[in-house]
Amino acid sequence: MIKLKNLIGESKPKNPRVGKCYELSGRYVLEHPKAILVHGRLINPFKRGLTELDHAWVEVGDEIFDPVMDIIWPKNVYEDFFHAKPNKKYSFIEVVKIVDRAENWGPWENINLTENESDEEHADALRKTGFWGKAGAGALIMARTTGRLLLQLRGDYVEQPNTWGGWGGAIDAGLSPESAMQKEIEQETGLKSSQIREIIPLYIFRHPSGFRYYNFLVTVDDEFIPRPSPTNEWEISGFRWVKYGQWPSPLHFGLQILLQRSGKKIRKIIDKNSEGGRLVEAIDKAHEKAALAAIRYVWRLMPRAERFYEYDFSLWMSNDEPTQKFVLRLAQILYPNDPDAFYTFFNKDIIPTLEKLEAVRTKRIGKKIGDDPLFLLKLAVKNKTWEGAKQSLMSISPAATWAYKGGRITNEEAENMFDRLYKIALGQTMYDERYLKYSPQLSTLSVDHNNPTETVFIQHLAGHSAQKFPDKVKVHRGTNSPLAKIRPGDFVSFDKDYARTYTKSRYGTVHQEVLPSKDLRVYKMEPERDELIYWPEGHQIKQVTNVPTFRDFWGKWR
Repeated sequence: MIKLKNLIGESKPKNPRVGKCYELSGRYVLEHPKAILVHGRLINPFKRGLTELDHAWVEVGDEIFDPVMDIIWPKNVYEDFFHAKPNKKYSFIEVVKIVDRAENWGPWENINLTENESDEEHADALRKTGFWGKAGAGALIMARTTGRLLLQLRGDYVEQPNTWGGWGGAIDAGLSPESAMQKEIEQETGLKSSQIREIIPLYIFRHPSGFRYYNFLVTVDDEFIPRPSPTNEWEISGFRWVKYGQWPSPLHFGLQILLQRSGKKIRKIIDKNSEGGRLVEAIDKAHEKAALAAIRYVWRLMPRAERFYEYDFSLWMSNDEPTQKFVLRLAQILYPNDPDAFYTFFNKDIIPTLEKLEAVRTKRIGKKIGDDPLFLLKLAVKNKTWEGAKQSLMSISPAATWAYKGGRITNEEAENMFDRLYKIALGQTMYDERYLKYSPQLSTLSVDHNNPTETVFIQHLAGHSAQKFPDKVKVHRGTNSPLAKIRPGDFVSFDKDYARTYTKSRYGTVHQEVLPSKDLRVYKMEPERDELIYWPEGHQIKQVTNVPTFRDFWGKWR
């Protein structure tokens, strides 16, 4: 802001804002709904002749903001210094309506506010009935190609703010409910009457105060992005196309009542629409087919063992130019209006499809294994010599990477490895409870600038604005067997790819589960390489006894 003492005494201030008082003041009020726009006259003491000039400024309580000078003045000082005389004052709502009608920023002395029902009458109705206007009209918009409905998130300065509802507003005098609805939709979404395929009357809400609200279902050919007029942008915070029944929260009370009274009718129209309803599933399948095509294209380059590693998959997809072009083309077809279509396609379609494929694989190999928890150990020794069985055992042991030093594995090393793998397979808790005192509960961690490691750990995994972890978190466990679940005493990780490094057999998979933060102990606090121990309160340690020797097991199952 320019200081007042720097302005006084300048005979000809060089200000590029001069001549834009009406526009600057009007735009300021549209951004600050509690402000009052003033059109009037004043004397500019910086110019010779002391002639009166038309001018616009803004009142905010006991202060005046003059956008041309970019100064906030005490109201009495401004009026005395400039001999300011207001001609007309406009509220936020009046500015919105007049800008829309006049299509300019002023002056507005000749604008007739009573062309339709005036805003004063709408406001009077609000005071008497609690509703804006004596009657209202609005609609839900349905795209015939998808059967989805367009909802708006209401802005901060309307009645029932920050709720999800349809499109509409008060009925101005002289308009029918249907005409008023079409006018409101065009103002709020940019949808022209010529683009509407069908208008279907729905439930009429009647209030004991006399207020009525006429609901309609409007159908259009395709989904579109709403483009509200500049004077209506303040009413809308966002929008969303949704399937019937998959409603965002919270819903506007009017939409809740409409769905109670006309929900079956709306659903019936969607289901009967030859191009709607069922095509939502077709579109979802189209996205999945495109994702499958992209996955197969990338997989032809990748080692089989890395196919479900999301990070490695993304590298192969992005670093091979023909593959990148192929995936980008698919993404642009599915998301033509998205500047980040490549990444949207990867996150919304490819990753979920990869997870589905892995789930199918896990289910298939699970059937092959049956319900035998010792299947992998038996497979390790089947048709093997004693030395071959020891080497096979090492290949399925996560501990082998640090337990085995190279060369031939000794009998003692093999027995120790087998003992551990046998107990894990039958569900023994392998973590030593004595070390829990060094592993804090995940739920007790909090952002502390004196502890940067803990702060980085939380904000990297829970979000930059997070102060602690949520009550429940999703974690992953890499296992050699699809039969294994996450059990007390198991190591788990936030990072799926890191958890996958614990799989050491062709039957290995990653299990995921949402667990309470209070039941997870922090063993290693490293983003992307974190390790947690699942230790629910009251957990009873399971002991597996009568473990055979590895040589006896080999002798029985080879």
